[in-house]
Amino acid sequence: MWLKNGFLFLCLVLFKTNVGQPLGSWKLYFPYKDATGLEDAGNFIYAGSIQSIYRYEKSNGLITFYDKQTALSDVGIKYIDYHHGTQTLAIAYNNSNIDLLIDGKDVFNIPDLKNKIVAGTKNINGICNSGSRIFFATDLGVVVVNQEKKEIAASYIIGKNGENTVVNDVAIGNGKIFAATREGMKCALLDGVNLQDYRNWQTFGISEGVPEASFRFTEFFSGKFYAVCNDTLFAYTNNTWNKILFDTTARILNIKSYKDALHLMCTSKKNGEGFVLRINSNGGIERISPVYSLPINYFVDNEGTEWVADLYGGIFRNRQSINPNGPWTQNAFNLSIQNNILWVTGGGTDAGWNYTFNYSGFYVYENNAWKNFNQYSQPSLNNFPDIVNVAVSPDGKRAWLASNREGLAEVNLIENSIIQYNKSNSPLQAAAGDPVTTRVTAVALDKHNNVWVANSFTNFGLIVKKNDGNWVKLPYLNTGQLVKKIFIASNGYKWLLMRPGSIIVYYEGNNLESTSDDVLRVLGLGKGNGGLNNANINCIAEDEDGAIWVGTDEGIEIFYCARSVLGSNGCDAQRVVVQRDGFNAYLFSSEVVRAIAVDAANRKWVGTNNGVWLISADGKEELLHFNVNNSPLPSNVINDIAINHQTGEVFFATEQGLAGYLGDAIQGAETCSDAIAFPNPVTHEYDGPIAIKPLADDAFVKILDPSGLLVYQGRANGGQMIWDGRTYNGRRVASGVYTVFSANDLGKERCVAKIVFLN
Repeated sequence: MWLKNGFLFLCLVLFKTNVGQPLGSWKLYFPYKDATGLEDAGNFIYAGSIQSIYRYEKSNGLITFYDKQTALSDVGIKYIDYHHGTQTLAIAYNNSNIDLLIDGKDVFNIPDLKNKIVAGTKNINGICNSGSRIFFATDLGVVVVNQEKKEIAASYIIGKNGENTVVNDVAIGNGKIFAATREGMKCALLDGVNLQDYRNWQTFGISEGVPEASFRFTEFFSGKFYAVCNDTLFAYTNNTWNKILFDTTARILNIKSYKDALHLMCTSKKNGEGFVLRINSNGGIERISPVYSLPINYFVDNEGTEWVADLYGGIFRNRQSINPNGPWTQNAFNLSIQNNILWVTGGGTDAGWNYTFNYSGFYVYENNAWKNFNQYSQPSLNNFPDIVNVAVSPDGKRAWLASNREGLAEVNLIENSIIQYNKSNSPLQAAAGDPVTTRVTAVALDKHNNVWVANSFTNFGLIVKKNDGNWVKLPYLNTGQLVKKIFIASNGYKWLLMRPGSIIVYYEGNNLESTSDDVLRVLGLGKGNGGLNNANINCIAEDEDGAIWVGTDEGIEIFYCARSVLGSNGCDAQRVVVQRDGFNAYLFSSEVVRAIAVDAANRKWVGTNNGVWLISADGKEELLHFNVNNSPLPSNVINDIAINHQTGEVFFATEQGLAGYLGDAIQGAETCSDAIAFPNPVTHEYDGPIAIKPLADDAFVKILDPSGLLVYQGRANGGQMIWDGRTYNGRRVASGVYTVFSANDLGKERCVAKIVFLN
């Protein structure tokens, strides 16, 4: 059991899977190759990554995860530091939040610095965990946490004239505290003086042997203080600083003491090779190389095992990777699920759809395992950044990916092949005014397996790669237009979300090669012109009734008449009026709606800049609302939403990584065999929801007790029925075997399941 902010909760041990995952539970899909820290804790090590921490048992390889779902209070881990005496791992986050993980069990959050309102920045730049006191180097000064009371005990503002100065690192030893600051190295007695008075801090200068320049690191080892300024290592002895190491070809990434050695983690400015300089207590220097590219910690433990943490490579034990399986990075921009296989693009754009040169590539999640594709694993993706969109075949094994800079990629998982198409080998064209690039900003797959491609900022901005390999160029867009998304509705209409803001609806008729039967309409602002209230359209979805829902910068607008939008009378969008706090308002009118997905029960998941909502089929009832404060959601900014209709899991691509929530609606079966109930049997200690699936779509369900009396009936959400194990009067049913009958509206497709209650 775990303690977090005074509450007990369960920790997830070993690798996380969907097997037996309770309804309404979360999973976070974080990367583990971006190491932010490595700490030896005796029988195990703590490994920090950007979004989570894991503990690795040295004897058996058992892994325990600590993240926002299982234990931690936040995401964006910047530094960790472990103290053996108190068995406390101090954790600093990018947003200045602080956690203390004690004995691998109890987590205490200290959010005071995060919540503090200041004029400048308050970044945490380093940690010195000395046991009873934990010192945090910050942009404001030195912040001290009392480990026993789990609270901030003091802060030291140590600028020359009593103002804030950035402190990059802190070290403790010989009864003194040393601070590496932007103003230079500073020192004070640790006890017996008022450290909150800047006048009790000495600033070292040229007379003591060091420049009054910005120092990045400081460390105490073997009775001496060490400090790093740029590419130079200094040691403090007998009130004087001496230059120990000077190497203009090396960049020092970190400095850490470990037992009988001081380690400098470095990378070569010449070839990017990582190496470690090991300094023993006598001052001897040994070079250990190569050590990957960007090592941030290195040590050899008491058993003689070599451990390395690399900023981009993760954690290595005796040069063998021990990284848990996960996506390559936290970047998640666009999602698509087909046949239980999830595809995630790691690219993205800024608000103006400009290049970001994001080389994260894309990730595929199948059978509870991730496979990553990028320039490091696939040479064919060496120049394919900013992947903004993906279209996936029905079997989930093929996909087409759009690069906002370098064209289209066709990926075949079965053949393990990747083919790139750009201005050099296809009809795709270079963007106007930028002849080097081939800007493909959206892609979609129709029911004939034709690939629709948005070749933005060209005179043929809409191109189709037919299933037979031939290309068709459609002359409807111009060099001033960018297509943000192509959505193909169930009737074959193509909805193009445009920038500048509008929607183009297009249908190619019976002959794709001929434009004579083509129909096209532009939907914009104003009645009779599309009826949009806000022309900045961010997302689009079609519900089970054929209505098209679009998300704008001012909420949601719905084309109930979407199937007649290309008819002579056209079609205008409408806005749903809902009641909020006793007042009428338009649906999400105060929100930037960034993503919409429709579940098997025709309910809508809506992603915004302020979290995610689940609303009823008509949009008038709010069913769920998740944000960073009430859920494990990594970020409130939602880039995309996708639903696995086979399992009910809803995936959220956020600015801080990918999260999954197991919803209660799944796709109904065409035919109905025996249903499965979970959990089953239902033991006396379980009091949660019971899922019955698969059922016919929206099936009518009856549950009978052992004597044949009806105890409950209701409708399935799509192909899944949720029951709380209670009768109509709210009482838990008695022990026994309960029978489930279900049928569709015609009384056909009967399913039978048995649920055992053990009270």
